Amino acid sequence: MCPIEVKSDLINVVSMVYVILKREFPLLCDLELSEQTSLISAGWLDSFAVVTLVAALEDAFSIQIDVEKMEMSQLDTPSAIANFCLDTQLKRKIGEDFA
Repeated sequence: MCPIEVKSDLINVVSMVYVILKREFPLLCDLELSEQTSLISAGWLDSFAVVTLVAALEDAFSIQIDVEKMEMSQLDTPSAIANFCLDTQLKRKIGEDFA
């Protein structure tokens, strides 16, 4: 995958993350979300919300998230969430290619 495709994928995934966040957490609809908006560290999402977010991300991106190996910083901003989802998809793809 060339760098242009990766950037395009990241932009698309960030857009999907915005939709997921606003659908799952209506209180965020009034917030001006940016790629760097702190969600967990600023208190917008608590541990119960993280469980909901993980389930929504797994459904939307067809990924499995191992919450025991995950760090909260990976879900703190829309950009971090998008990168985490892309990385998880890539790891799954690499695993399938070598299976």
